[in-house]
This record gives sequence, C-alpha cells and structure tokens, in this order.
Amino acid sequence: MGATRYVDLLDEELLLRLAAVSPDVRRMVEYLVSGNAVARTLGLDGISDCVLRNGELAPRAAEAIPFLLALAVSPRYPHASAVLVRLAAVLDTLGGPRPSGVPASDADAVVGAIEACLPALLRVARTSTDPEACRAAASVVSHFPSAGEALEPILFALLTGARDAQERARLLYRLARVQGARGSALHPRIERALDAPDPGVETAAAALALAEVRPSEPLRGRVVRALEALVEAGARPWSDPRAWGARYEPEAARHSLARLREP
Repeated sequence: MGATRYVDLLDEELLLRLAAVSPDVRRMVEYLVSGNAVARTLGLDGISDCVLRNGELAPRAAEAIPFLLALAVSPRYPHASAVLVRLAAVLDTLGGPRPSGVPASDADAVVGAIEACLPALLRVARTSTDPEACRAAASVVSHFPSAGEALEPILFALLTGARDAQERARLLYRLARVQGARGSALHPRIERALDAPDPGVETAAAALALAEVRPSEPLRGRVVRALEALVEAGARPWSDPRAWGARYEPEAARHSLARLREP
C-alpha cells in the first residue's frame, strides 16, 4: 500500500533485521514506513497486537520494539508522537519494562532496546514542540531509575504546563516515583497532595508512586495515612494516574497499603 517513503529512518542493522522478523511484525513495520497515510494508520493500529497479548508482552515484542523506537524518536516521522503514546501505554499496562510472567530473555531484550534509546527519548522529552510527545517520552523514561536525574527537571516543566487535572496527576505520579527513588526533596505539589484533608487524584498519584519505592520514616507514615484516606474515600471518577486510559479503583490503594505494611 504505497511506497516505503520513511524506510530510510531505519538504520542498516534494522533493515537487515526486518527480513528475519515474524510476518506480523514485518507487515506492521512496512505499513508504518509506507508513503500511504491509510497504510500508516493500519501500522499504528497493529502496534498493540505485536507487543501485547492478554496484558503481557507478546512473543513478538522484542522484535517489534526496536523498529517502533526508531520511528518514535525521529523528528522526520509524521506519526512519532502516536508511536510514543502507544509505547508508553504498553509499559504502563505492564507496570514497567520487566513484568512478571514474561520470559526473561524477552523482557531483557525489550529493556535493552529501550535503555539504548534513553538519550534519544530524553531529547524528545526536552525539545519536542508536541506536548503529547514530551509527555509520552517522559512516561517511557520514568520506568528507568537510572535516568531520574535527567528526567526530573523535564517533569517539573511538564507539570507546570499541564492544564488538565488528570494529566497533572499522571505527571505527578511519575515525578513522585523519580524523586522517591532518588531520595530527593519532594515537589511542593507532592507534599500538598500527601497531606490533603480531602484526598483527590493527585493524592492517589503521589501515594501510589511513593509506595512503590517503600520510603523510610517519616515519609512512610505520611504515605500510609494518605493511602488509608484513599481507601476510606472508596471509588472515585478518576483516571488511574499510573496508566493511560485506565480507571482508578480503590483496590490500587489497598494493595499499596498492604505492601507498605509488609515487614
């Protein structure tokens, strides 16, 4: 369906690899680099099928992700933001690049491909004029603690410019996780969210993120109290700040609270 107008965005190694990947991945990539807009849309629609299966990494994910990353960080590719958003959603669905229940070799290949691309993803997060691309790139990078120092100021800037409450909560979740893992001073918005008398979606974002890094006292006590308030508040009409397109459920706070209370 149309000439492969964007095939030159794939380096020589990827072009050689393309001949050996599974037919589904090859078809997706050929659609994505096509000169035909309809074909590229079909390629975008095929990303989830190639990288996810029943909520876990698909066997083809390790083959597909290097191609997707090459397109996602290219300033010349017209759908770079769309590819990045889909990759971010995949990692959020899995809860990180090393999900349980996935063969180690597959997970390690995915992690290695993304880690090799971290500098390019950080560049997109810092310099893209598309806010959606900045947020998606920062979301992918936030799964890697080693990039926390470089990512922190980017998240500051994105949080400052976010107008939508649900989007602010997603960014706050990523910032809280980065700062909690690094042990750095918490952003004032995180401090306020933890101690809010009426817990909102930003409280959920801050508490769920910090529970993942199991903070020491006195921060741990504040996180426990925030999670208890969220459990007591019950169901709320929020998006889950940890994931794209998911709904917040009270079980998330209960599970985090139980994990923090483990010896």
